[in-house]
Amino acid sequence: MSARSVMEDKDQYGHPRIPHRGHYDPKKCNQRRQWAEKFTSSSLSSLGEWWSKEGEDDSRSCLKLKGNIENAIGLAKVPIGLVGPVLIKGVDVSGYVICPFATTEGALVASATRGAALLTRSGGVRTKVIEQVMIRTPGFAMESMEDAEFLYSWALINKPGLQKQVKLFSQFANLFDLRAQRFGRNVMLIFRYSTNDAAGQNMVTSATWHSCRWLIKMFESENPSIKIKKFFIETTLSGDKKVAWVNFYSSRGVHVIAEAWIPEPVLKDTFKITVEDLLHIYHLMVKASARIGSIGFSVNVANALAAIFTATGQDIACVVESTSADLILEPLPDGGIYASMVLPSLIIGTIGGGTGLATQKECLQMIGCFGHGKVGRFAEIIAAVCLGLDLSTMAAIGNGTFALSHEKLGRNKPDHGLKSCHINENFFAKVVKDLGSLVSWSEFNVNTGNSIISELTKSEMKKKVGHFGYKLQYVDRQEDEKELKIVLKSKPIDTETCNVINKMAANCGFALASNHEKYKKKTGFNNCHVREVRLAALDDPILKMLSPKVYYTIDNKEKDIYVIVMEFLQKDTNITHLNSADDISDWKIADIKVVLRDLAKLHSHFYTQRKEWLESTSWLERSGLKEMTSLMPLWLSLLDHAGSEFPSIWTPKRVELLKLVIENIPHFWSKYSTAPKTLIHNDCNPRNVCIKNPVGGVGTLIESTSDTFPYSDARTACIYDWELARVDIPQHDVAEFLAFTLPVETDMGTRLELIEFYRKHFELYGGVDYPVNRFIDDYNIAVLDYAINRLPYYTMAHTYKDYRFLPRVIESHFVYIFHALEPVITGRARL
Repeated sequence: MSARSVMEDKDQYGHPRIPHRGHYDPKKCNQRRQWAEKFTSSSLSSLGEWWSKEGEDDSRSCLKLKGNIENAIGLAKVPIGLVGPVLIKGVDVSGYVICPFATTEGALVASATRGAALLTRSGGVRTKVIEQVMIRTPGFAMESMEDAEFLYSWALINKPGLQKQVKLFSQFANLFDLRAQRFGRNVMLIFRYSTNDAAGQNMVTSATWHSCRWLIKMFESENPSIKIKKFFIETTLSGDKKVAWVNFYSSRGVHVIAEAWIPEPVLKDTFKITVEDLLHIYHLMVKASARIGSIGFSVNVANALAAIFTATGQDIACVVESTSADLILEPLPDGGIYASMVLPSLIIGTIGGGTGLATQKECLQMIGCFGHGKVGRFAEIIAAVCLGLDLSTMAAIGNGTFALSHEKLGRNKPDHGLKSCHINENFFAKVVKDLGSLVSWSEFNVNTGNSIISELTKSEMKKKVGHFGYKLQYVDRQEDEKELKIVLKSKPIDTETCNVINKMAANCGFALASNHEKYKKKTGFNNCHVREVRLAALDDPILKMLSPKVYYTIDNKEKDIYVIVMEFLQKDTNITHLNSADDISDWKIADIKVVLRDLAKLHSHFYTQRKEWLESTSWLERSGLKEMTSLMPLWLSLLDHAGSEFPSIWTPKRVELLKLVIENIPHFWSKYSTAPKTLIHNDCNPRNVCIKNPVGGVGTLIESTSDTFPYSDARTACIYDWELARVDIPQHDVAEFLAFTLPVETDMGTRLELIEFYRKHFELYGGVDYPVNRFIDDYNIAVLDYAINRLPYYTMAHTYKDYRFLPRVIESHFVYIFHALEPVITGRARL
């Protein structure tokens, strides 16, 4: 059939019909998709092709679509995340297990993983399958009640004959029980099967059909005066895909139980809730659930089952009856809590149906649940994960963090923010207007992992947020063709950023959640969307020298569009030390001095030459003793969270020392008000700092004795991502940069030499006197500020994303604290 005839395909009545019905080869599937695009006037370019191309892996052969889908046009791509590991001590499972969740609901995987952590830290979860049953309930319409009574008795007596018929037509279905009910002049039989490792709905339907045909034939031959008027393969008495009591009190599918004994210290440490509070919300929920007529009681089982069923090729509609569940919580004499999850009607299989599709098969294989003899293991894993998720969700409701963790971003107006439609030829023509005329443009992928703020908000936003790479072809003023690689950075607004960070805090316990909600407008993120854009547009020679070249900016408050178009930085002969926060092996003392020297230029320049501008600029954040003191509850809750979540990094000694600092902020910050203030980057580390060599090759360091001054190196620092820039003491950038770039084993002598190196260059470039003792006093304020503020914030983010650099940075930073400040801190506490 030609492409044209496909588009014009009609049925016998002249109505359009979907082409190539019953065909599964790739060519016809693609033609069918093209037909759908024309029929609906829409693009289906994002619809994934499930089938493999000719000669490729047979596991994705188009033939495997048969029996799973008709009129195939592609694949719905659902993200799959991993829950766990959870320690299971079951009959068919023993050890640590992960579980795939296919879902688009944010926070679901994270919540289930917290539940898995609770069960694992409590010594594991015990699991056991009680039974496995699949039911089909055919119906028979008779002439009278007497005839129905006769068939009722005859069918039960002839159970062996029906069992024999089932064996003839199914290798795995076993009819182990037969029951019957009369409804007036109708009879309904209840066929109860075991189906081995298959969910079995189709299997038992076929077996029941054939055995009932035998029943009708034999019954009517033995009782010629009685006729069966009608036969129906299913009457819904089975509860198939229904919310029904029968699925709760009489198993259909796999009946499985998971249980755990949870010590209160583990509960409080993991979920930030007491046993008393958890039982309180549990009993309240059970009462409310009974009041609305719920069958059983659970909190979030449907979410877990839908995600697991989707990932593993189960019949997703069976989530309905599978969610007939019962969560049971009981207090223990030792102060802990007993928790169990009963799933009496879990409709699952490890063979047949969608389990053989490529992705679903891989997910089952990943957890050791594909093939024969695996359904018990699969059920036990599901029960354990459901128990963990229900406990996690209930705890979040009980400790007040549930609503905050689901908080929506501030503004979400459809016409606000940068959209893909804004990125066009007119846009890029403005980018290159000072260079020449645009010829063409194309997009390329860039590493967007540098900006934590953009990274946190990007996944939450419907507008275009983050870093995007573009290659521009243009003709310069001399009519020569040129190529320019640029990065477009689109900023979320400050309220959106604050809400995302607040959402992250909401999952870190009630104390941190409530304190962050209370103080979120004082945490330094106000105006973070305009700071970087306006600094990028600022005509300042020092700032331009030490930042990537900027080609274009947008600062549009009405449309919430904040954009910077800058040069694309990539590691080559002219750019070194790029994105090196995780691996600082390239950062030698000479490289560190390049950055310290240039920071001194920047800081002293804004301190002496741009002081009036700083004082008149309202969109730059400032803080003082009053602000630091008012935020003490937040600093303490951040520190408590860090110590409880990562005790190997935030050791008790470190936590207790910083608690003394927080309790004595008025003393340690007493000199802050008189310390020099300037523009600081406030996120000054190798995530946002690299080194530029002069065009044409590596800069030449003039090697000399340690007293060579000023430091001579043709290279310059290149500092980017200025979204957290603020007016503060310059030592803050120095302390952060050294914490990141100095290995833990760096001795105090070297650390102090580098601090002095910066101080002398600050004095030189600023033409000011900054005495050593006062400089060190102010430096110590910056060190403590970084320890109680930024490092715990990093740790909060570390809960959700593995920041490899964090343990090293904390360790290195505390080298200075313990050597230089511990006696002062503990001495103050003794006063």
